[in-house]
Amino acid sequence: MRLRLPLPAPHCHAQSCMPSCAMDVTNIREWCREFAAGCIEIHDEESSGWPSIPDETVAKFEQILRENQRNTLDDLLILVPEVSQSTIHRVLSEKWQYRKVCAR
Repeated sequence: MRLRLPLPAPHCHAQSCMPSCAMDVTNIREWCREFAAGCIEIHDEESSGWPSIPDETVAKFEQILRENQRNTLDDLLILVPEVSQSTIHRVLSEKWQYRKVCAR
């Protein structure tokens, strides 16, 4: 048998005023724990966002593609094994706006 904890007061109030727009119970409980622990800041903490791609990695791709423009994505994965396929794709599509590296 699982015991259900009572809903926090803010959630009960939100459910009675705006049932379709109320935040879910999990988020309310998390906020209540944070406020009880002394956190009074309601804004998200600053973060750097996506991890940046090191310039050395971008330079390595650039050098490889200058040497042989017919390299495919699979070739780049073999030549630079420490970098994931998604990172290679991000460098090619977002940084350089390439749509294709090599068709064959």
